[in-house]
Amino acid sequence: MVFYVLGGVLVVTLDVILESVSSDTESGRIRGLHLTALNTGVLLGPFLSTYLLDLFGYVGVFFVLLLFYAVLFPIAMIGLRDVPQMPVRIHRSLRLLLSSVRHVKNLVRIYWIAFTLDFFMP
Repeated sequence: MVFYVLGGVLVVTLDVILESVSSDTESGRIRGLHLTALNTGVLLGPFLSTYLLDLFGYVGVFFVLLLFYAVLFPIAMIGLRDVPQMPVRIHRSLRLLLSSVRHVKNLVRIYWIAFTLDFFMP
């Protein structure tokens, strides 16, 4: 259960980091590529895990996942070393946020597309 909760937090955190690091002109393209890679992983994950389960059993599936994370973690730590710190943001009430978003059609569309893409994520 902790694995799935932290996976969801990781997806949101990576999205925020990508948004803060990328320039405004390229952030849509970069976020789209990021979501495409994540959704490709969601599609290919069951096939790969079934194949590994058939070959090695459950131990093999979790061992390959451990190896993948063990390789990915140092790469992420080195790659994210120069990421600037996020500024402190002012917390708004949900009512104020929804009223400001409702009046800007492009923001409504962006949130709708993000929700649609995130809906299919595990």
